[in-house]
Amino acid sequence: MRQLLQLKQAEIRERLAEDQLRLKRLEVRLRQFEYVDGSPQEDWMSDHEVVIKKVEPLQAASVRGVIPSYDESEPIFDRLFDEVYGYVHRQGVRHVGCGIAIYHTAEVQESDIEVEAIAPVYGTLHGSERVQVYELPAVEQMACVVHHGPFATLGQAYRAVILWIENNGYHIVGPCREIYLRYERGGDQNNYVTEVQFPVSRG
Repeated sequence: MRQLLQLKQAEIRERLAEDQLRLKRLEVRLRQFEYVDGSPQEDWMSDHEVVIKKVEPLQAASVRGVIPSYDESEPIFDRLFDEVYGYVHRQGVRHVGCGIAIYHTAEVQESDIEVEAIAPVYGTLHGSERVQVYELPAVEQMACVVHHGPFATLGQAYRAVILWIENNGYHIVGPCREIYLRYERGGDQNNYVTEVQFPVSRG
């Protein structure tokens, strides 16, 4: 019994250490997204409704890269998405979904963040040395919030969903995703629609 309790203790400590790392990484990311507009916290919370939903698996064509910092992510993601969507269209695939960005870096760092640009594809597609094609797995519980407006205010959505996760007894169990539901490069950023997703579990 003593050994079983010690094993359980070690498992809990390991999980706490992992959660602390994730929390610190998110705090770093939120600092990069900081947006000061004079509005009280309740205002941006009320504008972002968080829901838990199941996300189905999808076939993903993806390329990975590294961004120097969160502030410099947009031009690098533009190049990554140009690369993956260009490859998909050259292979004759015309049914492609909205772009998805995934932030993979788990360590506490503000630079050299590993990222992935994904084009959801519907149809047969083979990868290349650079473009990987694989099934992005389903997520049973994904905490999601939809943000309307420019990327400069996307931090409001992050703060809303993270606060909601903490207040409702969930914890984050994987990398976050950004789904660009409405995005036109060079267009009016007030018309952008971005969904922020965090895989979560309870207990």
